[in-house]
Amino acid sequence: MTVEELLTELKKCPDVKRPAWNETLPKPTRTRPNKIKIVGKTVTIKWNSAGVRPDMGDWRWDEQEIRIAPDLQKGLECETVLHEVIEAIKCHLRLKLPHDTLQTLSTILWQVLTENPKLTDYIFRNK
Repeated sequence: MTVEELLTELKKCPDVKRPAWNETLPKPTRTRPNKIKIVGKTVTIKWNSAGVRPDMGDWRWDEQEIRIAPDLQKGLECETVLHEVIEAIKCHLRLKLPHDTLQTLSTILWQVLTENPKLTDYIFRNK
């Protein structure tokens, strides 16, 4: 199935919804990471960055840096980080992925992770 076919199918699914930005998320260790590894490279995350459009984040290739706008609600902040991580993966691997497809992918992945705590627990705690 192509990405376009997947997007067409997702639009037909009435049960797929964007998670509420103000929802309460579990608090295991809500510590924001300042550095992460993406395809073997260290990437810095700058939280509450000035100059980032409101409700947004951005990926900066030259600096190997993800910047996150200040004052985002927790759900939106988490989805934005996930979106920018996928953006960084796309750049590192030179994937030809249109931004609207990347946006849909990050939104649906966030929805799957937040609405399926047993799956999330299995993936991240079943080492």
